[in-house]
Amino acid sequence: MSHPTTRQARTTARRLRRAEALLLEAERALHDLPDHHCPRDLLERIRIHNAARTPALPKGDTPA
Repeated sequence: MSHPTTRQARTTARRLRRAEALLLEAERALHDLPDHHCPRDLLERIRIHNAARTPALPKGDTPA
C-alpha cells in the first residue's frame, strides 16, 4: 500500500475539516427546527459524533 502524497494528505485534511464544519452547521440547523420538524434520531447521532470527534488537523498539517 502506498503512502499518500503531501498533496493528497492536504486534500484529505481539508475535506475532513469541511465535513466537520458541515456536521456542526447541521447540528445547529436541526436544533433550531420546531420539534415536529426535527429528525430527532439524526440530530442525536450528529451530536454523538460531534462530541466524540477529535479536532481536525490545523491548516497546513498533514496526517502522520
